[in-house]
Amino acid sequence: MIVNDPKIVIKIYGTGSLSFGGYADDDTSEMETLREEIMNRPGWNDITAVENGNVYILSIDVFGGAKYFIGLDYLAKIIQTDLVSDLDPKTVHQEYITRFQELDYNLENHGVFVYPRP
Repeated sequence: MIVNDPKIVIKIYGTGSLSFGGYADDDTSEMETLREEIMNRPGWNDITAVENGNVYILSIDVFGGAKYFIGLDYLAKIIQTDLVSDLDPKTVHQEYITRFQELDYNLENHGVFVYPRP
């Protein structure tokens, strides 16, 4: 029985049987599948988040340790779009990787961290 009617559903994944995406993956298909599974749960078709397509899948890779602020940026963009209209979490994420980690890793070509992208 569903008691609440959330406007947004967010699933954070990345461990156990849900260990896909993140820095080691460039394919969104498993995130798409997980999102569809969530949206097609029995009784969920009447949830506002599902009706409006506001179901998001986020990788644990942007929530651990020093990267925690990146995950918060993605969450802010999903939850408070109007308040953070000028925020681009992917740009912040790329700067963290390039400037502070000094890695040659381009988010335009690699990584799956949020689906669908807000």
